[in-house]
Amino acid sequence: MPQNHVERVEGCISRVVEQFEENPELFLTESDLKCRMFLGLNGDQVFSQIEMTRDGNKKTNYVHSETAYFVLGKLNKRRVDITVVKPSNYDFNLGEVQTRDVVNRKGYSFDEPSIGIELKLNKRKTKTAMEKELKQVLDDLDLLKRTRPESTFYLLFIDKKSGFTPEEIATWQNRYPDMKIFYAFRP
Repeated sequence: MPQNHVERVEGCISRVVEQFEENPELFLTESDLKCRMFLGLNGDQVFSQIEMTRDGNKKTNYVHSETAYFVLGKLNKRRVDITVVKPSNYDFNLGEVQTRDVVNRKGYSFDEPSIGIELKLNKRKTKTAMEKELKQVLDDLDLLKRTRPESTFYLLFIDKKSGFTPEEIATWQNRYPDMKIFYAFRP
């Protein structure tokens, strides 16, 4: 993704973090978090534009939710919460033999690069339970990054319970250097 797209996404993520820090009660569920992130991205003047797809017959915009990725030729069971892809990278055409199975299974395919954002909202889980869950999410994102090196992946973790220290978040960031972790805590 062009650097300005990455900067736009990071700006939207930072604004959602600010909203949480100012008023955590806006985020009652993980779906609230996803809606706020989706709304912020779709409010961006670039990402909200509807443009022609690669097949030349359809139009879409940049931001989609619950996007399926293929990893090592297989459909990954984990869906990425929010994905940003340039519309011209999408293909809805069943014509090409190598993408026919992909399009049949998902209804679309897309070329890289993309930006994937995983979202986590912790309301009640202990630090130990969240560490286990975060490791699984980050391992999944790491696999995506290794198979899609031109893409960018983020974890936005909003925390109302555990209270990780900056050092603990830095440890996670060091363990997964190809991901960028945004974290906000407010009990």
